[in-house]
Amino acid sequence: MLAVPSLGLKAICPGNFSNDIALLKTTARSGPFVEVADDGLNLSDKVVQIGHPYGVMNQIISEGVISSLKGDGNTWKCSFASMPGNSGSPVFNEEWELVGISSRATYFSDSKTDSDLPRTWVVPLGDLKKILQDGKNSKSFHPIALSKEWESRCKFWSSTESKQARKLLAVNTLLSDSFEEPNPQKAAAIIVTEAERGSPEAINLLGSISYKGEGVPKDPEKAFKLWRESAEMGNTQAMNRLGTELGQEGAASKNQGEALKWFQKAAEQGDADGMATTGAYYFNGWGVERDFQQAEKWIQASTEKGSAFGQYVYGVMYECGYGVRLNPGKSAYWYEQSAKGGYVEGMVKYGQCLEYGSGVRENQAEAIVWYTKAADKKSASALFFLGSAHANGRGVPKDFSRAVDLWKQSSKMGNQDAIRRLTTIGVEVTE
Repeated sequence: MLAVPSLGLKAICPGNFSNDIALLKTTARSGPFVEVADDGLNLSDKVVQIGHPYGVMNQIISEGVISSLKGDGNTWKCSFASMPGNSGSPVFNEEWELVGISSRATYFSDSKTDSDLPRTWVVPLGDLKKILQDGKNSKSFHPIALSKEWESRCKFWSSTESKQARKLLAVNTLLSDSFEEPNPQKAAAIIVTEAERGSPEAINLLGSISYKGEGVPKDPEKAFKLWRESAEMGNTQAMNRLGTELGQEGAASKNQGEALKWFQKAAEQGDADGMATTGAYYFNGWGVERDFQQAEKWIQASTEKGSAFGQYVYGVMYECGYGVRLNPGKSAYWYEQSAKGGYVEGMVKYGQCLEYGSGVRENQAEAIVWYTKAADKKSASALFFLGSAHANGRGVPKDFSRAVDLWKQSSKMGNQDAIRRLTTIGVEVTE
């Protein structure tokens, strides 16, 4: 929440903390305003976001559809792309009536191919109407000086923290393939300065750029120490990265028990990634005795926050009956949610459900769509299944030479099914 003096900010009506939205009262003169829609939207309805993402002066328009009505924090999940700074952008329906406000997103700069699925979480019309209704009652407004709860919970209230937050937001743009050329050196200079001032977020980012060698010398061991420092300060992103390094042979010796400790710390702070990974550790018995009850507890919590990985694991649990009653329909549902959330293995699994009618109506053509999306993301298993579909003419015209080509691609990535298939038909497998 930013207080903008030029708008004559006078008072504030606390709104929804979890979605970072509130209604402001100003002394500014009346100006043009948008109409608020009468009704909410339905799944697949078209929506448009208009905003000025960080570093961009001209208006950016993003179009998409409502992909889920049950996003994280009682939000809608929409398919249009966003950038740092798009939070707070208005979202309109096809009649250009206001239906929501952008809350957070997976930035479009993370999308490297057309098959990537950008997502933006939008505060829905119902929440907006409630806040507007509260605002009609003057007693609901509180003078800024008395709104101590907002002051304590909003980092932008402090001018010092506000400046730091804006600097770290700039770093995301400088390191990404966005509207301007990436500038790792400039980003590193900002990160180092803020890290020296003790910012946990900056220390975590310094670990990330040290690991990759972006704007600073590449130093995985230093990165690991920085992640631990940031994690010990309470940064959940650092906790997850520290857990990842400890769970594999990386900058530190493999220690899955220690890894789980950090993932669970992040989970206990409400972090979706931490929840999903904690569940996966209990599910597989990594660093802890296998416990399906604990696994289901954390996996379910992660799915409620929209974790595509957690949704995939939940699909596996229902497919195999691990800790839950065997249910192909629920398995297919969670694989579908994972696929739509952009998780590659979820795409492959949902493709299999569609190809063979497991828990969902058989649709071989749609299965090919999901196999292709996953193959575009370099999934070896997707390439194998796509090859098999071409070999058998399932969802695509029969084309054995195309099948062999796809199996070769898959085998080069180490897929054992593809290697066996090529060996069976007498095709030499090359490294």
